[in-house]
Amino acid sequence: MTNTYILNHDKLAESIEVCYTNGLLEVVTLPAKYPVTIKQYQMFLQHLPMSEELLEPNMGLIKIRISAPSKTYDKIKLFCDKYLQHKNNLKYKVMPKDTGKIKLVPVDAERLDRYFNSTAFEIVGKDGKGKHSISNYVDNFNQLEQEIHAPVKSKHPDFWNEKYEIGLKTQQEVNEYWAHLRSKNLAPKKDPVGRTIEWIAVDRIY
Repeated sequence: MTNTYILNHDKLAESIEVCYTNGLLEVVTLPAKYPVTIKQYQMFLQHLPMSEELLEPNMGLIKIRISAPSKTYDKIKLFCDKYLQHKNNLKYKVMPKDTGKIKLVPVDAERLDRYFNSTAFEIVGKDGKGKHSISNYVDNFNQLEQEIHAPVKSKHPDFWNEKYEIGLKTQQEVNEYWAHLRSKNLAPKKDPVGRTIEWIAVDRIY
């Protein structure tokens, strides 16, 4: 299990992020915009434990406050992780307005994968390379939801064709074809010896 903590101190302009996996220190993310001084860094490392259970008492010794990341922080972090994954290790630059916008919509791994793989014009833009950003994700959230919940288009025709059915390679494909025809409110009409002669609308059979 992975747990992330946000560390703050009155003398730090930005927070420090530490990540523990299975109780052991894995990642330390230092402030980028306002870096810590060498003296601050040395003091921090002296008290940063490898064991997660010692984090709170050790940080208390140097008056560093510990807090769990907010839901908004989690959303932004997940977006940045997925951006890195889908953009060939290109890092996403978080904009000031992103924090307010991402609060407005749900964010999860499945939605973000669909977002980055979408071919919708509003998302990929004229050049097809993608205008991916938190702002774009939020602005096109309804479009994305329609894509996610749209029924899967069948590869089979919407009418019965005997030659097409004979050409299907497996019984599973035939069953899928029949199921698709039934979803179109069609049913087989048979001759006196039980051979299918056509598929017709259900209300025409009786």
